Amino acid sequence: MVPSRTLAEISLAGWLIGIATSRIADNMRGPGHLSEGTDVSAEAIRIGDRMLVANALQGLPKRTRMAVELALIEGLTHLEIAQRAGLPLQTVECDIRRGAERIRRDLMPRTA
Repeated sequence: MVPSRTLAEISLAGWLIGIATSRIADNMRGPGHLSEGTDVSAEAIRIGDRMLVANALQGLPKRTRMAVELALIEGLTHLEIAQRAGLPLQTVECDIRRGAERIRRDLMPRTA
């Protein structure tokens, strides 16, 4: 079991995401990066969200991460994943459910 993050770690993560989002927004404002009328802050938030999800995926065990990525990113069915990985269908279903629950838990804002 992975220990819960401390408030200091959460604050550090939020601070780092804030800095990354600002830097992304600054770089996106440069010539040739955005079409006219693009909402820079929305685009920066979208990129920041992708970074958070990628980080949450990296925290999953290898087999679980593979199953979640194949299901959510590549759009494979559970049966297709089971066949590709050589795993029982029930194992794949459990891996995906547990992985999604862990990602959801990792991405949910924590209250004091």
